[in-house]
Amino acid sequence: MAKKKKNTTCLTELSEAASHDIVPPESSHTAPFLSNNTILQLLLIVLCVFIVDSNTLSNGFVYDDNYQILNNPWITDIKYITNIFSNDAVFMGNGQGSNYYRPVVRLIGMLNYYLFDGIHSWAFHLFNIIFHFCSAVMVFFIASFLVRHDQTKPKNAARQFLSFPLLSALVFALNPIHTSVVAWASGISELSFTLFCLISLYFYMKTHRAFDRQYILSLAFFTVAIFNKETALTLLPIVVCYDFTFRPDRSGKLEMLKGYAPYGAVLAVYFIIRIKVLGGMAPIHRHPELTAYELVINTVPLFSRYLGKLLMPINLNAIYVLHPVHSVAEFDWLFAFVAVCAFGAAGYVLFRANRIMFLGIVMIAVPLLPVLYIPGLGEDSFADRYLYFPSAGFALIAGSLVTIERMNGDALRKSLISCLAALLVVYSVGTVNRNRVWHDEQSLWTDSLQKSPDSAIVQDYMGTVLDSIGDQDGAIQAYMKAIALNPKFASAYNNLGTVYSRKGNTDNAVQAFSKALALEPKSASVHFNLGLEYDKRGNLNAAIDEYKKTIAINPYEDKVHNNLGYAFVRVGNLDAAIEEFQEALTVNASDSKAQGNLSRAIALKEQRKTGR
Repeated sequence: MAKKKKNTTCLTELSEAASHDIVPPESSHTAPFLSNNTILQLLLIVLCVFIVDSNTLSNGFVYDDNYQILNNPWITDIKYITNIFSNDAVFMGNGQGSNYYRPVVRLIGMLNYYLFDGIHSWAFHLFNIIFHFCSAVMVFFIASFLVRHDQTKPKNAARQFLSFPLLSALVFALNPIHTSVVAWASGISELSFTLFCLISLYFYMKTHRAFDRQYILSLAFFTVAIFNKETALTLLPIVVCYDFTFRPDRSGKLEMLKGYAPYGAVLAVYFIIRIKVLGGMAPIHRHPELTAYELVINTVPLFSRYLGKLLMPINLNAIYVLHPVHSVAEFDWLFAFVAVCAFGAAGYVLFRANRIMFLGIVMIAVPLLPVLYIPGLGEDSFADRYLYFPSAGFALIAGSLVTIERMNGDALRKSLISCLAALLVVYSVGTVNRNRVWHDEQSLWTDSLQKSPDSAIVQDYMGTVLDSIGDQDGAIQAYMKAIALNPKFASAYNNLGTVYSRKGNTDNAVQAFSKALALEPKSASVHFNLGLEYDKRGNLNAAIDEYKKTIAINPYEDKVHNNLGYAFVRVGNLDAAIEEFQEALTVNASDSKAQGNLSRAIALKEQRKTGR
């Protein structure tokens, strides 16, 4: 009589597969971790990534890079680690707070700073390329694990090389939808959280029992991922779906919950810290013009739009404008609803027909759920970069087409591979060309202005570009357009004020800064600019007041301490001046202006003491 099979949990050895896409347990006599064929495949993946993305190494800092990297002192000294973990992700940018808590991103920036001895755009872009090809390699390993014991694996060497894992990795590696992540230095947040999630998923798939080495590694990388970006929380439902799909012989629910409990504990700790730091899960609410009903119904066209970009990554843009629907009776909503229903139906069919493709469907849908929350995202309600993690699921689906039994015929398989090869060529050309758009501010915002002329944020950035090339009148027009599109756009008022200031129009400058502060009273940059304007007028008491408000919001700018100290010198408060110059040097010990001012202030104080 055959022995009765033991029960297995979601973290025990995998059951024998009922179909070729369910993975049985590894035997005790496993093959070497990397065969010669695998090494060649990995080298091809890395080579392709460097070929198509190497032109990003000459890209500069654009978009949010200025405050997230270039002018961010927190990544320049390990003494700021506590600040990194105790503040939101964009605190250095506006002092307003945000919905983003991403300390690991700052630590990665700090690592880059120390490794390359300073802030260099090419170094940050190199990090992006490295993270990207590492993610592509993880897609390869995940796909390899899913079909490791596929009994239909071809004997032909060419078929083995042009395999499901390789094709999946290349589809992921070369997809032009990733250019907004790879070609943009601040895209490291998407790159890193996705990489850590994929590593965590891979180790979880290799887990045989609770708290074995693979399980601990999976939990560790999940922890890193969630403190890297909040979207990493979607990995847990993906893991649950993986268990239900690939591990059908599970024991009781209690054992299952024990396996997921540590991941839930990590999430609980993260949520507690996040709420404490941000003041809530997502305290900043955008798009107040939309009702609760409109926010709900717009998730459907938004999700459909993501699916469309994933299938056809064309006409890519740095900033998309949200054009919400206001009724389910609108054609756009009905069309999107049909598309989403078709996607859901495909998932149901694939759950029964092809488990690998179903996992791909899950990996597309689940990571997109957080970015359907429109109030938490603001004007970035739709962005190409949010498809970086979901595209791993798309890559698994595309690559797994070669594993379909009906494709085992030489003619069909060759035709399919030819189509995929042509797609990869198109992808590569699109990626190379799109990378050039992200080369500098002028090329990026010129492209965005052509595609989104009704975007206030694009008009604002275009004004900055025009100002940088000396076209102040053009910059003023761009800022005025931004304000017309969004009358509550404080950044546009602030930038408008700086142009007026340089043109010598102090009244308009003060008026613009005052309007900006009325909209964002805790904006450090606006308080500082207004202080500079009062300083120019000789209104030192008003300037001192604005400098103090700037420091209260953001005490990490040496130039503000220096300006405040100099203002104190001119009103005769030398003790306060010396203290501010010392603070400036605490922030930046190499600040030559603060060093000189401190020496002169001390000398002046000595002169007053001696009466000379």
